[in-house]
Amino acid sequence: MVYDGYYGGFVPVESASFDVSLDPEAVVLLPLSTLEEQRAAAESLERREEARAARRARPRCDARDHFVKTVTRATDGLLAVCDNCRLDLDLSTLDSPTLIELLVSRVDEHKQAKQRRTLDRRLSARRHERDLAAGGIGHCPLCGRFRRILQTRDGVHLACRGCARGLPIVELDARSALQALAEQRSPTTRSRFVAHVTNRFPALV
Repeated sequence: MVYDGYYGGFVPVESASFDVSLDPEAVVLLPLSTLEEQRAAAESLERREEARAARRARPRCDARDHFVKTVTRATDGLLAVCDNCRLDLDLSTLDSPTLIELLVSRVDEHKQAKQRRTLDRRLSARRHERDLAAGGIGHCPLCGRFRRILQTRDGVHLACRGCARGLPIVELDARSALQALAEQRSPTTRSRFVAHVTNRFPALV
């Protein structure tokens, strides 16, 4: 047999991915049971990875930080608790910040500060993930910096706060916002800005 890095283990000489005759010292005498041992080890590793993936895929209950089969989410869809931890809470009327207050009030007074920090960090991370998925955080279409992107009234992720320059973009539709942004520029930079906007948002100009 010969050790073949392509397969990550020992293989018969005739199955090697390289010309064994060029490196005859690579050939070693091993029993055929070595192949079975390698296959068994690979299958065992694959089963462990599948089990880990299955555990990671299960939802997390934020009340006790454990993984369960099903959870009920707050109205904003960010934090969630399982049926055992939910008790009498009606999550259909609670958002995540309110849920945090209720969960913190359940634990021992000395542990409340730690519990609040944990849940606040988790809520912040999930908000960030949601904004990334929705395009709310990313490279600004106007300046290219990685920032939170303001969304217009008609749902266009248009500009970061720096590019908005105080303009209430969330209250305007995309066309009106772009026009207002252009009017904010000086006459010497306005034409360059309009050309950039035309290239970035051709359907809105």
